[in-house]
Amino acid sequence: MAKVKESGIGRMIFDLRVKSEYTLNQLAKGVCSVSELSKFESDEIMLNFFQIDRLFSRLGKTPTKLEYVLSKEAYEIYKLRYYIEKNVATRSLNKAKYYLNEYESLKQSKEPLHRQFIEMQKAQIAWMEEKDFNEIIDLCEQAIHRTIFDTDIPKNRSLLSSDELNLILFYWEISYEGGKGKATKEIKDVLTYSEYHFVDHEELARVYPYAALLAAKYPSSIFSNDEIVLILRKAIELLRDEGKLFLLPEIIKEYEKYNNIITEKSDLTRFINARKSLIEIGKIYQINYNKLRLFEQISRDFKLDYEIIRKNRIAEKMSQEKMSEEVCTRETLSRIERGVTCPTQKNLEKLLLKLNREGRRVDTEIITDFNVLEKKKKYSTYVYRLEYDKADLILEELKEDLDQTILKNKQYILGEVLRRKLRDGILSYEEAVILLYEILNLTVNVENIFEYTLTSYEINLLNQIAIIYSKNGNIDLGIGIYEEILRNLDESELEVVFRMQDWDLVMSNQASFLEINNQPQNAIKLTKNRIKTSLEIGRGIDLGRALSTMACALEQENKAECKYYFNLSADILFLMKNYKRYELIMKYLDR
Repeated sequence: MAKVKESGIGRMIFDLRVKSEYTLNQLAKGVCSVSELSKFESDEIMLNFFQIDRLFSRLGKTPTKLEYVLSKEAYEIYKLRYYIEKNVATRSLNKAKYYLNEYESLKQSKEPLHRQFIEMQKAQIAWMEEKDFNEIIDLCEQAIHRTIFDTDIPKNRSLLSSDELNLILFYWEISYEGGKGKATKEIKDVLTYSEYHFVDHEELARVYPYAALLAAKYPSSIFSNDEIVLILRKAIELLRDEGKLFLLPEIIKEYEKYNNIITEKSDLTRFINARKSLIEIGKIYQINYNKLRLFEQISRDFKLDYEIIRKNRIAEKMSQEKMSEEVCTRETLSRIERGVTCPTQKNLEKLLLKLNREGRRVDTEIITDFNVLEKKKKYSTYVYRLEYDKADLILEELKEDLDQTILKNKQYILGEVLRRKLRDGILSYEEAVILLYEILNLTVNVENIFEYTLTSYEINLLNQIAIIYSKNGNIDLGIGIYEEILRNLDESELEVVFRMQDWDLVMSNQASFLEINNQPQNAIKLTKNRIKTSLEIGRGIDLGRALSTMACALEQENKAECKYYFNLSADILFLMKNYKRYELIMKYLDR
């Protein structure tokens, strides 16, 4: 067996696999060969991004915590997948089929993971179009057999990803509706497997709710009514925790049917109201929540290799000749910067290190293991929900967990400690701004900062500076920073959904400050764009706040519909467990 390196994405996969006591064969089956997986774990070769996605999911982890540095070719495939799924969500099925045909024309479409995606989307579209059940079942079976060799989960000795389990569930639903007779025990097997296997709740939330919905929609003696209530409530809580909208309206509808045995009546009433609000918002923005089944992690964090190299080289005022020294020819670098040539992993590392940037194809905001990444996500959730006591406890753990000799880790800890000091009144605003620029200067030259391809955390730090300016009488300066960040983001070829975290953060605060600065029309325009994008990808985490910004802007224009939007906002804030903001809205409405 090849020697495994101490760091890198291969090592991360190796550690997760060994810790869970899975064999190379179990993990690789249907995705790559055993020898390819072994070489990948030892960093001898690089698997493609779709294979890496599948490996992480089979290990019970979500790949959305990772940042991929994509070639132009790989990005075009992810973009096609997004266009297909977006048009399915908006019921623009002819457009979805157009992009599916475009996908099928690619040479990569013959590979198992791509064939599986194409066939499962064709099946979902055929179901929505109410085509013959036999046709849909045939497509499901074709898709399943690309990577799954036994759909009987207790007997299947392979590992199954969330996508594969959802495909099995979809096959079950179609077969049941088509009169092919499916045993409810199969649903129970998926629930049991997913609860045991997906220790990452984000990944569990991609499977368990669908299985819960089927258990409720097609009741049998295998589940008691009390068990169905518990299963549905767990599904609702998973979707709320992870900020996911798809399936929520259908699951709440099923949950409501058990009104006579549900003890938490107040929550039920709020869920019913939130469901109505979601459906109303969906109608405004042409999202139909029925029959949305087979969706991948659309919202991802990507960068493009050629953009990073070109943009950061120019920001560092380095010539192509200097940049290419001891790496490649100037002509090769020119082709790389145009996206014509894809650099090898080794050359990518060499080029980006010259620019004081990490050079990994698969990266993370902080350099650590997967468990700490999960802890960091929990910390961010508490900060967003204004639950600072819980956040502070996790921050202390992160300070111990992270190697702060690594520049990215040091920057992150310094930034979050500063955020806490500022919140607690230990720092003045003037001191905070100076320190924030010093923290930024660890990784970029702040004199021309907006000329770089900014990392998510650099954008986060700039966001903090803009907030400080805006809250302390320099709102135009704060808005100016947001405009520069958005310009920086807009210069990329990446679709918004592939930089959603950064874009949504900036758009959210920009809209809020525009509203405060008596520019309600501009705030409304930005907010409508935010709401539409969030709904198309089923992202609910920031939807309530966007609706409250819309309400405030409409109120400033003396529009009667502002109260309607305040109520929508309150419902969604509650649904997404943003309780402190929910309470503020309710107090305001009471007044």
